[in-house]
Amino acid sequence: MTSNQNDGNGGFTLSLGLADESDITNFVLSSEGKFGQGFWDDRNEGSWDYQWVTARDECDVYGKCGSFASCDANNSPICSCLKGFEPKNSDEWNSRNWTNGCVRRTATLCERTQNDGQVPKEDGFSKLERVKVPDFAEWSSSITEQKCMNDCLNNCSCIAYAYYSGIYCMLWRGNLTDIKKFSSGGADLYIRLAYTELDNKEINLKLIISLTVVGGAIAIAISVFYSWRWIAEYRDEGNGTFTLSLGFANESLISNYILSSEGKFGKVLWDDSKGSWRYEWQFPKDECDFYGKCGPFGSCDARDSPICSCLKGFEPKNADEWNNGKWTSGCFRRRELQCERIQNGGQVGKEDGFLKLERMKVPDFSEWLSSKSEQTCKNECLNINCSCIAYSYYPGFGCMLWRGNLTDLKKFHIEAADLYIRLADSELDNKKTNMKVIISLTVVVGVIAVAICVFFSWRRIDRKRKSKKVFLSERKAWKLWNQGNIAALEFAKDRPAIFTVISMLKSEIVDLPTPKQPAFSERRGELDTESFQQDPRPESINNVTVTLLSGR
Repeated sequence: MTSNQNDGNGGFTLSLGLADESDITNFVLSSEGKFGQGFWDDRNEGSWDYQWVTARDECDVYGKCGSFASCDANNSPICSCLKGFEPKNSDEWNSRNWTNGCVRRTATLCERTQNDGQVPKEDGFSKLERVKVPDFAEWSSSITEQKCMNDCLNNCSCIAYAYYSGIYCMLWRGNLTDIKKFSSGGADLYIRLAYTELDNKEINLKLIISLTVVGGAIAIAISVFYSWRWIAEYRDEGNGTFTLSLGFANESLISNYILSSEGKFGKVLWDDSKGSWRYEWQFPKDECDFYGKCGPFGSCDARDSPICSCLKGFEPKNADEWNNGKWTSGCFRRRELQCERIQNGGQVGKEDGFLKLERMKVPDFSEWLSSKSEQTCKNECLNINCSCIAYSYYPGFGCMLWRGNLTDLKKFHIEAADLYIRLADSELDNKKTNMKVIISLTVVVGVIAVAICVFFSWRRIDRKRKSKKVFLSERKAWKLWNQGNIAALEFAKDRPAIFTVISMLKSEIVDLPTPKQPAFSERRGELDTESFQQDPRPESINNVTVTLLSGR
């Protein structure tokens, strides 16, 4: 049994009566948009016991705070714009009409690059903890949170991401609507913001840690100095070289630390057997050990002369200084990358590639990624717009990426890392492509040559076969003639005409028909003829006529 009624203020109630009259349930939809189910409870003087109700608070109403705003029922007011956003209509917002939501305060990197062509610092993400994520998420197959962040960062249309165990990576484009703050549970949502909108707490924390480490090192150095002062002496050699001598409890061990006027620092030990100082180590070992010796995009090789050279695809920033051995200004790129050409409105052209530099000391200030393979590392660099200019993959370290200038590159002649520099396609060597063309042409020419040889071989064999067949036909014709099989046919109609015989002998008729059996006759030799003439007996003793054949 069912019944429904309107309570007069916009609420609608649907009542259900079950076979068991003690069980009565109501479904209520109020004018505020709340929907719930209640059961009649005979206990406690009879009342409705609601099993569940939606929405439990104002934040359960869809889009309560509009786009790019968060709703927290424990705050007052309950709506607030996300960090980096501001109310779209301040008057309405202050009047607690939040449906218009908020707008971004500072454009993201992609938006600024497209509008003014400048390339500012890269965007980042602001973390919102324990929230109900927005609707209309796109699911990505990224299996790590780092990969999920990179997928969003490399796509200008991605404005937020979340990574949740079991659900994995979720990405959002367009407006973010219906974000609700939970006091517990929920997922962490990362909102994309311009660099200037991010907190610099992490940078400040790094600065504090760095200062602490430096201060601690200085304190330790001072402590060591005063501990050894009673056995240490120092002297200036007069040429700018400073020597710190240390004596140990074991007088046979004497050590000097020397800082020369050239900036070289080393440790020497006294060798009693030779009666001289022996260097245990010295730094720098050569000119390439000086930081930034060849400037940005310059490579240093102590075995070359000059020791500095621009990387392939780059040229000296100041040719005069470079030729005079002043390399600190470094080099600059000769051809724009593909993404730079696109941003500047030029032709798209072919995709960028990488130049491999073997056995290198890689530059400082790399970004580390947990890529599992070298190919993945390469794709990560190639997909991070123009800011990634080099990568390296080394077992044990994983993937390293570089942005900005590449400084302090040094060529090693022992085992070291391989560095891959991003270059425009026109700057790359096309040896591999040319080699493929050469191999392809070689194969084609080889196939044609084999086909020609097979053709002429087949023609030669065919000619031999026909000659042999003609020869056999001539032999057969001559043999038949010699055997008298043709001329000795019994009936004239079975014998070939003379012009046919001539054609047979000239091989104009190849397929020779087998002649019919010739007539048989008795033939006498010369002795038989003489004996016959001397024999006085009659020719025949029977009543049979015998015909004698003799030559004309």
